[in-house]
Amino acid sequence: MKIKRFLQGLAAFAVIALFAGCADILDSKTAEKSNLKENTSVSISFDSKGRYISAGSFELDKITSWKIAFEPTGDSDEKSIELAWTSGSSDSSSGSPSLYYSEGVLNAKLIPVGTYNIALEGSYSEGNGTITVSGTKEGVSVSSESAKNSITVLVELKKDSSTKGSLELSFDAAGISNYAPALLVTLKNNQTGDIEYSTDKNNLVFSSSSDSVYALTGEDIAPGWYKLEFYCNDSVKIEIPNDKMMVEIASGIKTTDSDIKISSTSVKKYYATNGTSESAQNMNGLAVSSRKNLTALLEKLTKTWPEVSEVEIFMDSAPVIDIKTFNELKEALEDSKKCSIYLGESQSIALASDPDTNTVTTALSGSVCLVATDGNEKFEASGITVEKGKPLDITLKNGACINAAFVDSIDDKLNIFAVKDSEDGTTADNFTAYVAAPFFYSASEIDTSCFSLFEYGSKKVSDQNTVISVSGDDGSCEFYIKPASMEGITAESSADLSIEAYYTSGSDSETYSSGSVIPYESSDLNIKLKAPDGIEIEKCLWYLNGDSIDDSITDELIYFDPTQNDSLKIDGTNVVSCFVSVGEKLYLCELSFTFKTPSRSAAVWISGTHSLSMKQIYDYTDSDAAESTLKESYNSKCYCFDKNYNLWTVEFSDSVAALNKYSMKVSSNSYSTDSDLTAELSEITSSPADMCYDAVNGYIYLLVNGDSSATVYAVSTGDTPAVAARATMNTSALGENVSLTNIAVNGNDFYFADSSCNVYKATVTVDSGSIAVGTPSLVKSLVSQDVLEGYDSSKHDASYDSISITDLQFGDGLGYGTENVYALVKEASSSVGLSSNDYFYSRGALVKISTETGSFEKFGWASEVKEFSYTHSTGSYTDYYCIPDATDSANTDFFGPTKFCAVVPKKIVIVDDGFYLKAVDGSSGALKNKDSIVEFDIDGSTLSRGAASISVSFDIGTTNFYYTEN
Repeated sequence: MKIKRFLQGLAAFAVIALFAGCADILDSKTAEKSNLKENTSVSISFDSKGRYISAGSFELDKITSWKIAFEPTGDSDEKSIELAWTSGSSDSSSGSPSLYYSEGVLNAKLIPVGTYNIALEGSYSEGNGTITVSGTKEGVSVSSESAKNSITVLVELKKDSSTKGSLELSFDAAGISNYAPALLVTLKNNQTGDIEYSTDKNNLVFSSSSDSVYALTGEDIAPGWYKLEFYCNDSVKIEIPNDKMMVEIASGIKTTDSDIKISSTSVKKYYATNGTSESAQNMNGLAVSSRKNLTALLEKLTKTWPEVSEVEIFMDSAPVIDIKTFNELKEALEDSKKCSIYLGESQSIALASDPDTNTVTTALSGSVCLVATDGNEKFEASGITVEKGKPLDITLKNGACINAAFVDSIDDKLNIFAVKDSEDGTTADNFTAYVAAPFFYSASEIDTSCFSLFEYGSKKVSDQNTVISVSGDDGSCEFYIKPASMEGITAESSADLSIEAYYTSGSDSETYSSGSVIPYESSDLNIKLKAPDGIEIEKCLWYLNGDSIDDSITDELIYFDPTQNDSLKIDGTNVVSCFVSVGEKLYLCELSFTFKTPSRSAAVWISGTHSLSMKQIYDYTDSDAAESTLKESYNSKCYCFDKNYNLWTVEFSDSVAALNKYSMKVSSNSYSTDSDLTAELSEITSSPADMCYDAVNGYIYLLVNGDSSATVYAVSTGDTPAVAARATMNTSALGENVSLTNIAVNGNDFYFADSSCNVYKATVTVDSGSIAVGTPSLVKSLVSQDVLEGYDSSKHDASYDSISITDLQFGDGLGYGTENVYALVKEASSSVGLSSNDYFYSRGALVKISTETGSFEKFGWASEVKEFSYTHSTGSYTDYYCIPDATDSANTDFFGPTKFCAVVPKKIVIVDDGFYLKAVDGSSGALKNKDSIVEFDIDGSTLSRGAASISVSFDIGTTNFYYTEN
């Protein structure tokens, strides 16, 4: 509508421009289309993607024909540009875009400055056919400086969905002759994760072609990348070489390979945990170290996995393994099994067993804790190795004894603990926190490769310090025995000795004494013993809430990370204790402190149009508060918050999604500009459309659109975030070309929004390690008169006006108010022009939808239409504005709600980004951006607008009558 009216007056405008010299007659959108816009050149080089089982080879320097398409992104009004080059063409241009190829580089000329998605295709003849390659690159910024416009596009054999490929692979199955006839073979789509072809679906055939040689064949396979997998049963793992796991299928080509060796192993994994945290959700068993859980493990080893020759037990935390556990494992395994116990998936903790002796062969590494619990029971451990740089801890309870022999002399620290219980079997009341005091430690290394405490097994731990000298083949060492309950030890206090705490990095530079409230940050916390000059400190033993921090430390400094230490109390009082040995006396110093933790997050939003940055502000109600930049050059609009007020972002580059975590700094009331952690999520190969946090299960969910489908990824939020599960939904049933734009999750309730402002609910089952998502069903279309009073899509100019759902969230995002899901709706015009009877929009609403009934309520919607008439040099005009009244300071209607930008208990915080008509005189009208933070009180159902000034991204296009004022 605007362009049509504009062109009708173009001749009159041209005359005025010639005589009046007016520089801003053209509508900004029309000006971008004109030849006056700056053009530039783009250099494109290319490379081929690496492949494993390839569909065929190609040579880039043989290509005789190239085609390239520049597709404008976002709200750009540029037209698509398609160029072609064939061998023998000259490098010439007649004032229009052109393409030329020389020495491995394509050069596109006269390309308008802007941002494009680029697609290219090349071909050459070979034999009786044509080899075609293709590649794409999204979000390419074309600068006016041609020197910056040099890009590389990865190309591969073209995969035209309309033309299928085929497969013929040959395998050497001599190593699995007993299993080969019954193998299930699958091809899993690398993008969707779906098994699309398999022998049980009868679209793949795996059959013997000769002795020990098997062929895998398939016809009519859709082009793409697939993971090749073999399955036998739960007890046998079928393996192929790593460089043969991926298979490429290309259009019209048969993928072939030969002599691929297949092998098998009977290893089974048992994942052990007692934890309930996010990091424990992928575990499928109970902790080995727990006596009550040993029966379940033994049943796995003896009944469920009778034919398995090797079992690997993976534990998610440092185990405490007692002698009875080892003895029962030995008896169950006999000589038919090998059992390995691991901490994580790398460090070997214990290998059992040698059936010919009464010992357990161990390979201990790291700070693991072996416990002998049966009083005078003799515990023999041979073949012990200690990983250099990590101490070995052994705990003896109630007079237990040990024989230990090492593979080599101990070249690192060894700590041995004695634990004494009270007569009634409970921990002694006195010094109850110190239940693991060391009676032997090596400050650096000991010179013996074996030692024995068998002869002392009948002795109870005395109330007095006792020294036992133990001789070995290669030397001797002394065990300093003292009671674990600390009874009988006199520790004095001293005014000359004290403990201080301080952070080593970040904005917090305070030094904290006992009784302090310390901001809870992610930096390392230093604990330092203060002593006058001249006092010679022989040794310090440090404890945090009764647990030893590091009993082999002799320095007066100790460091620990409060976010990693299991003994730390985030919500309670912490006590750091230090036993200080000075001469003949022992002193006790203590530091008590509590943590100040975040009570809310800062508000975070994306600023800019093409070059994005992430900004933040804490007190958005204060007119004097200033925003700050959290991250420059941010390439995504996806972010969310967790229940601990951490900020999570996802950035997508080079076909890999990177998840970042930023902690909220209490000392500065802002997020750290450096991420606390970054995790690559290699399973996600397309840019996510949205992300959200689930306050029930603690997952972060990412939404990725595909062709007629959408995939939801559940990502754990522990120390090492990873994709825990995913599910793909068929969206074709929702309508043609439906694209999901937003996601909100609360336990098993999944809500989605699409590009047409529809809200859907899906039936979902979330179990440990799996998600099952049903087809979403429509809850409500938000673009209707009953939801948004006065909304009329017939008044929209499709080139400039749009309405969309910009965000979804359950309650306050922290678990409160989750009986409702909230949607942000934004109606906006991207330009205003000099024309009559046009409608201009900058408004929106917060829509509350009941998860039980589907009923709704809207807040902040400006339904009033304001008429504005004016006279300009070419005539009289009347426009209509659907925009809130910005002159009314009490008005809380939205100008353009864009994102839920913070988490505050029982509040919903929204960044509002739009414009309004500020002032008009006889010749011009001033438009002004309206950027602010709006807060919604859930209990009171009221909106309030923050007084702080912020800068977001809205940039309105104008004609000669209107102009923008910052």
